[in-house]
Formats: sequence, C-alpha cells, structure tokens
Amino acid sequence: MQHALFTIKIEFMRKKHSNICHSLLALAALLLLATQPLRAGKQKEVYIPIDYSTCGYHASEQAIPDVRNVVYVECRKGDSYARLQRAINYVSSLKPDKQGHRGAVLLGNGTYYISQPLRITASGVVLRGAGCSKTLITKTGVDRGALLYIEGRVNMTGGDTIAVVDDKVPAGATTVSLADASRLKVGDRLRVVRPSTKEWIASLKCDDYGGHSAVTSIMFESLLSMSSISSLILAISSSALSLLNFRMR
Repeated sequence: MQHALFTIKIEFMRKKHSNICHSLLALAALLLLATQPLRAGKQKEVYIPIDYSTCGYHASEQAIPDVRNVVYVECRKGDSYARLQRAINYVSSLKPDKQGHRGAVLLGNGTYYISQPLRITASGVVLRGAGCSKTLITKTGVDRGALLYIEGRVNMTGGDTIAVVDDKVPAGATTVSLADASRLKVGDRLRVVRPSTKEWIASLKCDDYGGHSAVTSIMFESLLSMSSISSLILAISSSALSLLNFRMR
C-alpha cells in the first residue's frame, strides 16, 4: 500500500502571483519525482536533476578572489574587439602569483561592441566590469559563435585506462563503477572519457533532425566527438568512485 509523503496545496487568487505559482509547481514536481515511493515488487528508476552547484570557483567551496586590476579599457564607439583582446593577451602573458592569479582587465561604464569572440586561454585572468547594469559586451554579426571562449589545454599525461562497468551512467550521476580501482586513491585526478558513437547517438533518436538531409548530416557530424571530464576522487567504496566536478551529461 502506498502512502503520500506530503501534500502540496497552492491557491493563487491574483494574476500577479502566476510566476511564483509556476516556480512552486515545478519545485513540487521535482520533489515528487525524487520521493516517488517504490511499487511492490518493482523498483522504480529515479532520474536526479543535474546539480551544477560545484561549477563555481574551486567547486564553489572557496570565495571568488579579489584579483587586482592590471589594465583598464574605456568604452568607445565602434568595434572594441581588438582593444579588449589585446588587454586580455597582455594580462595572460604576466607571471601568476602564488595563488595563480595574473590580474584583471577592468571595463568601464557603457556597451562594448565586438565583431569577433573574445578568448581567454590562460588561467588566472579576470574580465571585470563596473557592474551588472553598467557594463555590457555585445557581439555583432550573424554567426552562432559565443561572445567569450575560455579555453585550456589538456595537460594530463600517462596513466592507465580503466573501463567503466556500469550498464548506464545517468545524467546527474556523481559516481561510476570501475573494472579495477585497486591502484587508485582518494585525491587522484581522473579523466573520464565518453565517446559519442553513432550507435549511442541513434539510441537517443538524435540521428535525424528532419528537413533537408544536409542539415541532419551537419548536426550528426557535430555530435561525433569525444567528451572528457576532469574529476577528483572524493571517496572509494569497493570499485565505486565518488567524484568531484563529475556531472555526466
């Protein structure tokens, strides 16, 4: 016999509360999904929403540092791409301090228009504005590229390849089971790799976008990539690893 774990009753008499109502209903739906009781003799699979709470600075466990300003770029009319990228490149060339910080590029009040995306390719570089409503960066043009790319290099070398033995690692998972974890210890850093094979893409029904065949071909080829996630081992239980910064997606 099943019993309701809780009851939610929401009554809104005024239209101005509709947004709050929608948010609460969405929260209630997630809670009901996560606490759905198991049917007798049949285990119900529960999908946990992806948790991005560790995506901040040092897994959101440390406060954002107050990095010193090194370069100031004032707002001017016209294309500001070259000036902003030149300032970013200069700060990127500086030697980092003991905390790994190189410095900040400070922007003033106004809207900075750029014709190309900005790129930060070194760690310890901060792009700082005068305030959320005071400094804007607007990318012009019609391409679908991002406004800002933060790019790095994979510098992990060596090590063994260990197979994941789970039949399925669902979205939102923070643990994986390995064929052999005897050589690993807490604090080791792993690179979790997921190949995007044709069979996997087809199983997700993402091999047909409809419309012109050329569109499907382009989108399909864009999915054929290797997804890798750098993770830190937090705990080991038998061959199951609990990982930091690991969110299968």
